[in-house]
Amino acid sequence: MHNPFSPPSARIEDIGAPKGSGIKAVAIGLLVDIGGTVLASFLLLFIYAFGLLASGVSENEFMEAMLNIQHDSWVLVIGIVIGFFFSVLGGYFCARVARHSEYKFGLILSGISIITGFPFGIGMVSLLMNVALSIGSFVSVMAGVWLGVFRNRAV
Repeated sequence: MHNPFSPPSARIEDIGAPKGSGIKAVAIGLLVDIGGTVLASFLLLFIYAFGLLASGVSENEFMEAMLNIQHDSWVLVIGIVIGFFFSVLGGYFCARVARHSEYKFGLILSGISIITGFPFGIGMVSLLMNVALSIGSFVSVMAGVWLGVFRNRAV
């Protein structure tokens, strides 16, 4: 016997977020990773240059300091940390935009990021340091992807 006052018995489920475009995910990840790193690096170099000029160095010393930043310099260390931060952020946005196959698109993003960044390190840092930075970039991007996957599954 059917009770007309009972609630409907239809099964209701939340519809998940639709899958995003993989190409768009990688493009946004690259924009955040490489674009953010480049912009932050310019800002950091501007601050470094301003600090040098404010300290009263000569023009020759200024040019030498700007062209030959030491490998143990605070500027290089902060630049590397900033680069890794933007790599994590790029991986996160890549995963959040894709909403499927996040690790696959994260691997593509990290590969493009390494291929793009490696040539810039040639001549600036040693080959071993360049390889270490590439590994750090890969780990950073994939950490960001992992965070994005975690967020995608939580929503």
